[in-house]
Amino acid sequence: MADDGRAPLKGIALMLVTMLTFASQDAITKLLAQDLHVAQIVMVRYWLFAAFATVLIARQPGGLRRAVQARRPWLQVIRAAIFVVEVGVFAWVVAHMPLSTAQALFAGCPLMVTALSPFVLGEKVGRLRWIAVIAGFVGVLIILRPGGEDFYPVGVVAVIGTAMFAVYSLMTRLLAKEDRFETSYGYVAWVGCLMASAVGPFVWQSPSPDQIIGLLVIASTGVFGHMILMKAYEIAPASVLQPFSYTQLVWGIFIGIMVFGEYPDGYMLLGAGIVVVAGIIAMRAR
Repeated sequence: MADDGRAPLKGIALMLVTMLTFASQDAITKLLAQDLHVAQIVMVRYWLFAAFATVLIARQPGGLRRAVQARRPWLQVIRAAIFVVEVGVFAWVVAHMPLSTAQALFAGCPLMVTALSPFVLGEKVGRLRWIAVIAGFVGVLIILRPGGEDFYPVGVVAVIGTAMFAVYSLMTRLLAKEDRFETSYGYVAWVGCLMASAVGPFVWQSPSPDQIIGLLVIASTGVFGHMILMKAYEIAPASVLQPFSYTQLVWGIFIGIMVFGEYPDGYMLLGAGIVVVAGIIAMRAR
């Protein structure tokens, strides 16, 4: 595949499809959360995720027994716990604020990763990248507009969820140096499934046929989207693909307008633009 000159274009195409898949998943979650508890939605997602991960890992050399042998299992458990809570937080956020606004705030995650990487991974962050981080923070403030109706509590919760995913991402990079992919993948699926299943039954309500279809779709698209994402990174460099991850925001704006009638205002578009540009600069800078 490395000799295929079209590989970057194929990778970009897969990245665009992935971002559309994730944006659509968020939109369906927003629809379902109008009537179903977020914990129930997350639990169903994790049931399918855990089943898929188990089958996938069982087919790898060493199988399930080797996958559970983490060097620092409690760190894997903490990482998985952070992720399942973040999934629930973001599902709650998209249910209570415009889809595009939630995704614009979430787009600040790479900047948070950059800001935290010196403390977690010991990585050096240059002056230009710090400027980009500060600019991105300003963009987040423009989106939130302190004192506005979306700032508290939903905006704060969105930023907290974004920070949680940044910590999860850093822990993933840290543990990737110690454990196999199957180990990290399995812990996220199995620990998350156990945690979601410990809460979901207490808020369960019988879904309608349409809601059952919606639950199955978001559970399937979660697995499907990550499979496409992994394939994209397999055939094209991350430096080429990463800027296109911001197209999830574009899809979110489009879906928000077409499905929910949510038209972003100038402040949101300005803030989102600053966050995206700052994120790309931080990624490219040294």
